[in-house]
Amino acid sequence: MKSFIILKKLYILILFSLFSNLYANKTYITMGVDIDLSVNCNENVIEKIGKVLPKPGIYLGFNSFKEESNIGFHFDGNILVSSKNENLNLAFSTLLGPAFLIGNESGFLISPGISLGFMLGGTNDSTTKNTIGESFAGIGSIFTYFFNSGFSIGLNFNYYPLTFVHYSITENNKTTKFEDFENSFTVGIMFGYTNWYR
Repeated sequence: MKSFIILKKLYILILFSLFSNLYANKTYITMGVDIDLSVNCNENVIEKIGKVLPKPGIYLGFNSFKEESNIGFHFDGNILVSSKNENLNLAFSTLLGPAFLIGNESGFLISPGISLGFMLGGTNDSTTKNTIGESFAGIGSIFTYFFNSGFSIGLNFNYYPLTFVHYSITENNKTTKFEDFENSFTVGIMFGYTNWYR
């Protein structure tokens, strides 16, 4: 519980930093698509929803820097959709933290920080109904290389030591529920376009 309170305070502090950077002199905005693989580590969770869950989605990232500074602020968001065993899941995740710029009109954007998110999904047919819910918090990073043309490619990794999983299934009017905490992580690749403003 204390870990969640600490993460909440850090999240508010980072949001305050974001608003203080709204008038930054250099802003890099990246839009693209990504493919994440979510990996569960808890054996009980793996038995219920599987070990690896692919999550393709849409990525939007902001990096802002003051004049003559290569250290700034990073904020991004992912809307992810996954489908497995007739389940349709919708997820949202965000990464907040510092940004490091190497280059100018081409180069690297490196962004470690706090990663948070949730996932909701399930299926409903004539005989079976199941529901999946996840909330996760931890640390993550994204490494993005952008070219002069604006094309960019990124790699991300997130580790979630605070993952709560809810799973329920209803068959023949009988409901079975499963809830557990676990460690999980995601790895992914992003393809997009980066534009910069001064």
